[in-house]
Amino acid sequence: MRGKYLMRLGAVAACAAAVLGGGSFALAANSATTDTVYSACVTFAHSLYDFTVNGTPKCYKGDTRISWNQTGPQGPAGPQGPKGDTGATGATGPTGPQGPAGTFGSLHTLNNVTQVPDQDELGVDLACDSGSLISGGTSWGGYQGNVILDASRPNPETGAAPTSWHIDVANLSGHTITVSSDVVCTGSAGGSANAAAQANSARVVKQAMTPVH
Repeated sequence: MRGKYLMRLGAVAACAAAVLGGGSFALAANSATTDTVYSACVTFAHSLYDFTVNGTPKCYKGDTRISWNQTGPQGPAGPQGPKGDTGATGATGPTGPQGPAGTFGSLHTLNNVTQVPDQDELGVDLACDSGSLISGGTSWGGYQGNVILDASRPNPETGAAPTSWHIDVANLSGHTITVSSDVVCTGSAGGSANAAAQANSARVVKQAMTPVH
């Protein structure tokens, strides 16, 4: 009867030996402690039975009880794995709060002077040397009879921010007049007033002198 039982144990032990021979470290890796001790009984035919963990196996008379610890020597580091795939694009973040209102920064005025003969009309578009256009205007040296200001307006007048200031002056005074036109420009909020005033002359975008009909 004992021999038959040992034969059955021998078959089980053969499977256990195969698992232990190739997988004892796998068992160790799955344990959370290094204090685990494995034990079993060995027959005279070198078969294992009554395999236990942290316990004492019940061995038959004449058989040998053996024990071993789960922890083996640390193996060498494995090779670096291949680079992983690029992750999916993350969701768009929420819109940030509105920033504080900006300021004009430094203001500077640029000038253009033109001689307009009698019976001629001056049409001129003036722009800033830098920054943004704020305003514009013109004059002709005190009171002059029969001098007509036909236009003094931003260009364009509506829609987009103006890029120039348009002036039309018709001279019917009987003599040449001097027309002085100005544009007021703003620099960046952090700009220097000296840098903004480096140029005194307005940039002439377009200028024409046509006879008055």
